[in-house]
Amino acid sequence: MAETPTTLRHSLKTRLLLAAHSFGTRAAIRSDHTLNRSVLNIFDPKAATSLKTINGVSSFDISIDPARNLIISTTEVFR
Repeated sequence: MAETPTTLRHSLKTRLLLAAHSFGTRAAIRSDHTLNRSVLNIFDPKAATSLKTINGVSSFDISIDPARNLIISTTEVFR
């Protein structure tokens, strides 16, 4: 007897987020296939660094040039 393949189902929240991301990406592409970065930055997810270690992951920022606000966000995994 053949096994039926299982299908993965995403939650409604995940499907809505993927649809919004797809819409934003399509809206940011011009007719000549270049990216409109100002539109794309609206949909760019950002998260603040956390001062405490969560599940063995720690993140912090390294300032390179404070005058120009150049920083590197770094993540370390401790196991």
